[in-house]
Amino acid sequence: MSGIRAIHERHEERLIDLIYAILLGERSWQDFLAEIERETPGGIAGLFHQGMEGGCAFIHNHMPERAIADYGDYYALRNPWMERAMRAPTRQSMPAHHLVPHEELLRTEFHDGFLRPLRLDTAAGLLIDMRGSCATTLTIMAPLGQSALIEAWSQSFNRISGHLQRAVAWCRRGSGLGALAELPAALSRSLDLGVLIVDANRRMLPVSPAAQLSDRIWRAVRQSPFGTVGLVDQTADDCLGEMLSRNSAARKRAEFRTAQATITMVRINRDELSELLLGPCVMLVVDPGLHGFDLEQKRDRLRLAHDLTAAEGRVLGGLLRGFNLRQIAAAAGLSHETVRTQQKALFVKTGVNSQTQLVNLAHGHPPQDRDEPGR
Repeated sequence: MSGIRAIHERHEERLIDLIYAILLGERSWQDFLAEIERETPGGIAGLFHQGMEGGCAFIHNHMPERAIADYGDYYALRNPWMERAMRAPTRQSMPAHHLVPHEELLRTEFHDGFLRPLRLDTAAGLLIDMRGSCATTLTIMAPLGQSALIEAWSQSFNRISGHLQRAVAWCRRGSGLGALAELPAALSRSLDLGVLIVDANRRMLPVSPAAQLSDRIWRAVRQSPFGTVGLVDQTADDCLGEMLSRNSAARKRAEFRTAQATITMVRINRDELSELLLGPCVMLVVDPGLHGFDLEQKRDRLRLAHDLTAAEGRVLGGLLRGFNLRQIAAAAGLSHETVRTQQKALFVKTGVNSQTQLVNLAHGHPPQDRDEPGR
């Protein structure tokens, strides 16, 4: 036992170094778990974020896909270790058999259906954080006959618990983005763009003061008195809400050309623990550009100058926003041929023969090219 303890005490220094390397974006939580597994033959380590009433997300290093699905869908609520740990009066790590006697564990569905197929039999766990009914825990599960090793891991977890708690607290109050949080400031300084990062609660994450948005960009982005961020264009705002959901199938990138600006959204991949604790976040790149806030005024000026009908003005507005005729037709509930006929009337009244010439005319540039009419 003294030999195992000496190994673990040396091992703890590497684990502590890894924790802070993770926060700096240099290593991953998988590296941290792999380091624990390296000293535990046949063992599986994991970081779990789980509620008493259901819902579980966890980080692992090499757990089989079937076991991952089975645990999340079924066994998370049938894990007697987790249930007892979440109700324990102390947050100290302890071997699993101190929580659930081994004879009792052998009679559970969790043992027969989840542990036995993985050839696991015992574990040590640390309750890192408890908020409401949700717990964040570090666990190492091991095969039968590893009781001395599990005892040593339990003691090691207690000695590094302060570092883990600080890491989780940092993820809760910080962005979890590392140097990426400085990107908005860098882009704002070098380009005429508005760049901001929005978290799952629709709040802007702290960035450099240089990344303040200009008045033109605030015409596309709105902020409530409570500090939550939204987009003026409803379709774009709905997409932002979808991308900020915890749905793993949510879109990773989207672009909208609105009446106010061209808006590009990119869902940012953070390390898994930050994702579990903070939820996803999305970077918004807002470019007033040719699709700036004055598009409606440009459309209306051209409409008055050439006596366009409301239908022709609608087609013109769609083209200025970068939509094609099929998209304009779908939005208006009309056939493609009807909208194409309206575009032809537009060309005749304005004296152009292409969509490019029409857009250039709206922006104050007389027709020069001889493009073919748009389709």
